[in-house]
Amino acid sequence: MLGDERGASTALCSYMISFVDKELSARLFKNMKTALYENKGLYAGIREYPRELESFMDGNSGPIVDDLGVTASGFALGAAKRHNEKEMFTNLYKTAAMVGCSDVSDHSFEFNRGAIIGNVILFAMLTAN
Repeated sequence: MLGDERGASTALCSYMISFVDKELSARLFKNMKTALYENKGLYAGIREYPRELESFMDGNSGPIVDDLGVTASGFALGAAKRHNEKEMFTNLYKTAAMVGCSDVSDHSFEFNRGAIIGNVILFAMLTAN
């Protein structure tokens, strides 16, 4: 990462750029995974800021819980999927399902805590190719 690392923008850029510049996308993803990804056992996520910085909220990228950015973690689902990082994707997905208070019925699966923007991000990232 260059300059002021940010989890949400790095995760989103890694996903979006993968469609046009796979090499740049792979570099962004690798740096994000190395510098910002944390698996804390029961849950995993992407830090919004590097480890030496702390924040509880960011006006551009939403809440930060236990140093992990909610938006960054959501965007990282799509990036992990695009880069075939199955273990990382699975860990992020488990966290999203737990935090998103998912509802499963016979015909649907839905997150009920993400509000509109959170649900849109999850829909886009979970259906990424």
